[in-house]
Amino acid sequence: MLHEDLAGGRSAMDVDHFDPTIKDRYLQPYKNLFLACRHCNGKKSAFWPTPEMIAHGIRFLDCTQEADYGEHILEDPISHKVFGTTPAGKYHVRILDLNADVLVKHRSMRANLRLFLTKTPLIMKPKAFDQLLPVLALNTELLRLMIPDIPCRTPPTVS
Repeated sequence: MLHEDLAGGRSAMDVDHFDPTIKDRYLQPYKNLFLACRHCNGKKSAFWPTPEMIAHGIRFLDCTQEADYGEHILEDPISHKVFGTTPAGKYHVRILDLNADVLVKHRSMRANLRLFLTKTPLIMKPKAFDQLLPVLALNTELLRLMIPDIPCRTPPTVS
């Protein structure tokens, strides 16, 4: 969910073969080609669950066919790490390394910026508003480019 502008631009994006087991076919179905940041594409690489794993619900999430965040993956509102709530979500988070430092940092920055833009009261002189308006507009645009909000919940404790 990293916007291409924050991932390093279009040249930092890859075409991921969702199911890498059919990657060697000369013609690829469009539904097997996904735009992905280098981080996720590199981590996923040629990983694909075995038929036994799939039988137990362990698989990659297809964001074109199902809701991934909010159903299979949630965000801890304190640490901004994500965690899977289903076998598929846990597999997806682990294999794609969705808690890599850079991604957690992006989610934390997004949460702090949203808090600033929506909850911080500002008291200022009328002339200062004209100076602040471009700063607010720039931060609002930056927030639009950041990783979208992910439904939050405190992760379950492991005993």
